[in-house]
Amino acid sequence: MLHEPELEFRAGNRHIDPRYGISVFGPADADSPTGPRQIPIALVGPAHAVDGIRSWLQRCQDPIEAKETKPGQENLHQPFPGFSGDSPFGAQLVFDDALVREIPERQLRRLARVDIASATADAVELYADAARSLAETGRCRVIICARPEELRDREDHLPSEEVVTDRQEEQGEQGAGGDFHDLLKAAALTLPAPLQLMRKETWTGIPAKTNGQTVRPLQDEATRAWNLHTALYYKAGGTPWRMQRHSSDLATCYVGVSFYRSASGNELHTAVAQVFNERGDGVVVRGGTAQISKTDRQPHLTLSDARQLLLDALAEYRTTHGHQPARIVVHKTSNFTASEVDGFHEAADLREIDHVDLL
Repeated sequence: MLHEPELEFRAGNRHIDPRYGISVFGPADADSPTGPRQIPIALVGPAHAVDGIRSWLQRCQDPIEAKETKPGQENLHQPFPGFSGDSPFGAQLVFDDALVREIPERQLRRLARVDIASATADAVELYADAARSLAETGRCRVIICARPEELRDREDHLPSEEVVTDRQEEQGEQGAGGDFHDLLKAAALTLPAPLQLMRKETWTGIPAKTNGQTVRPLQDEATRAWNLHTALYYKAGGTPWRMQRHSSDLATCYVGVSFYRSASGNELHTAVAQVFNERGDGVVVRGGTAQISKTDRQPHLTLSDARQLLLDALAEYRTTHGHQPARIVVHKTSNFTASEVDGFHEAADLREIDHVDLL
């Protein structure tokens, strides 16, 4: 049995529940001069979606009641305290018509008339161009993209029971749309402002349906507000909570390696590493190409690419923290091959790091 870890909030206060901790104490960086107080938000999507998102986010400035719970589950659903300068978050979203890029309806209607792969590639190009235009202004902290309703999902064709089983995740980001989500995030990886994707049901509260059946489970409004606004706070550079660090803990660099497909769906995968310290502060490092193994049909790195990816991650870590870590933990979305193990260990040996965990 693993005990819930205590998280650290404002003024070093601790609690196991992120929502309770923020509601009662405030975010971990609430007293920091660099914590986000004004968060300029950019919006990308068709006009009705932009208006709908802005309207719902403005509603979320005020508290939202929690969903009724069963006896014994009182802590499962918690009220959302609102997101404003006067709320526990101590930050507010700022909107400006100049930070809006509307996608014409005629361009979106074309997506419904072509195959999924072509529609996805076209949609990614449309949204990536708009996001790039907004990011280059230097005036927005986060770019919210309304996922086009005209773009069909591979997952929309699964039986609803499968979807319900597989998609017990937050609605705002994780359910934001299969290949489109991954490819758009990859295309926008180098932009100074991160993206947040939203589906229509997130701001309308109306579940999406296909052939009369609900496609994805929809969380209650307070939970959707919690998930989305916590993500926006973090992506704007804030620290909602931290892991507690003991003085005896080794300084650790956590590296998460994942893969995404090219727009064609047929090209090599590319590795992306997200690098974090034990406090949860992180940066993103783009890696080299990967190959699909004939043995397990999973994406893997060559020895040299694995070595270079970790060396680049450690260089970013040192640039950010001023020192090398004493320990490296690598998380990867596929099993480790012998070449990957050797590559990661060679990188650690080059930097004289003795503790390496591959998960």
